Amino acid sequence: MNYIKRLAFIVAILFLLVFLVSLFLPSTIKIEQSILIKTKPELLFKQINDAEKIAKWSVWKDKKIEVKSSNENQTVEFNTDFGYNETKEKLTIRESKQETELIWEIVPYFGFNPITKIRGMFIEGMLAEHLKEELNNLKSYTENLPQINSSKVSKQFMAEKQWYLSIRDTINQMQMSNIHGKLYSEINGFMDEHNIVSDLAPLVIYHYWSDTLIDIEAGIQIKDSINITNDRVKLNYIGIGSYVTATHYGVYERIPETYFSINEWMRKNKVQVIGPPWEVYITDPAVEPNPEKWETQINFPIQ
Repeated sequence: MNYIKRLAFIVAILFLLVFLVSLFLPSTIKIEQSILIKTKPELLFKQINDAEKIAKWSVWKDKKIEVKSSNENQTVEFNTDFGYNETKEKLTIRESKQETELIWEIVPYFGFNPITKIRGMFIEGMLAEHLKEELNNLKSYTENLPQINSSKVSKQFMAEKQWYLSIRDTINQMQMSNIHGKLYSEINGFMDEHNIVSDLAPLVIYHYWSDTLIDIEAGIQIKDSINITNDRVKLNYIGIGSYVTATHYGVYERIPETYFSINEWMRKNKVQVIGPPWEVYITDPAVEPNPEKWETQINFPIQ
């Protein structure tokens, strides 16, 4: 009986010691790490602002992750269930010239439970190691995604008609690889035959695009209206009005990325498109061999 009393006394003393020690332990800790990722802020933001996307790269995919708030392309805050009270996480995006910095802050809350607070003494190192792995996973995953060529999008007003000579044709996808050069060559031949001179950039209008057929109009801009009679080459113009515009720099294969930026801008600003888009090829690849310097202007007519 005395043995049981002594054992109960020792246990009570231990619990008291644990309680007294826990009074001097913090109820929360803060772990912060950062990493540089070769990507655009908007692409990185998409990977951390959606629980389904987080599950594709996170080492904590088996934990319950709930996005609580976000500020587009800047911060994301979410809670993660590690099995003890609440763990808050904040991810901050900072853009630099060549890379994007991600700062990840984890703040687990242990409350006032003595056992949980003592347990917190031993998880800081584990969380820091897992956070490092988490950042490296995100870096590897994001840098291997198709990178978005973000472009500055703006609204412009065209005060005068822009005239051009063009040929419009309906083709299939297999013909897209050489259609531009073919149509421009035909228009240039017509201009040479009729002594029409222009130093303005060529353009193309996509009237319709599907998986099988493309309705394309290739044109060369001219300074003013002229009289022509030809069954193939037509005189057309881009009318006065408002346009959403952006400039794409680089190879033509990545132009869809700039279209993505334009579509996002139009969605956010709730503008109404009233006609097909057109591209103006500012840089002549025959003159400028460096594709990084190729400049293409993309325009959408809006109401």
